[in-house]
Amino acid sequence: MIFACDVDGVIANFTEGFSRLLNKLDGKDRLPIVKDNQAETWEWRDWYALDEIPRDELDKLLEDAWENYIKKHGNSLWSGLKPLFPDAMEMLNKAAREHSIIFMTRRDGPGAWQETSSWLRRYGIDNPMIYVIKPGEEKGDVCRKLGIKTIIDDSPRYAPELLEKGINVVMPWWGYNEEYIDENYSKEPRLFPTVGLKQSLKKCRDIEENN
Repeated sequence: MIFACDVDGVIANFTEGFSRLLNKLDGKDRLPIVKDNQAETWEWRDWYALDEIPRDELDKLLEDAWENYIKKHGNSLWSGLKPLFPDAMEMLNKAAREHSIIFMTRRDGPGAWQETSSWLRRYGIDNPMIYVIKPGEEKGDVCRKLGIKTIIDDSPRYAPELLEKGINVVMPWWGYNEEYIDENYSKEPRLFPTVGLKQSLKKCRDIEENN
């Protein structure tokens, strides 16, 4: 069995790490730390720190975080992220030993591949297979090129392209993709909502066994 697995929002807690970075760059210790990946929508400016910082200041902070920090020094962000589901890492490790899992990510910055590899190894994934999506590439095209029919991915932004290319999307439920799941689940037979990493891995196995 071969399938792809997104990293941030599926395995690693990007939301908490990114909110810590924003608070650090702001330098005023006023911005909330978001626990357990509980982003309300995909666009941070629509929901984050509404009472703590004006939107124009947040826009500048978000741009600074991506353009001047992550793209230049992203390794310090990626390496410090926590696992979203610590109790599921053993199951992920077992699946990676028994099957071909391609960890697919859009992470920016120098050392994104190396830091992702180091992070996965730290949590028990030996010799992880990693594909960093390049600017201009689409996940659906990469999956088809690699012979991947199923991906675990949390993003409502990239799911339509994946589904259009015939890729099964196993989507762990979060607040920021709930609307997308509600609107598309009944009409997209390749969209499989799940709760947590363990259920997502089991769903990948079920899809493979039924195809």
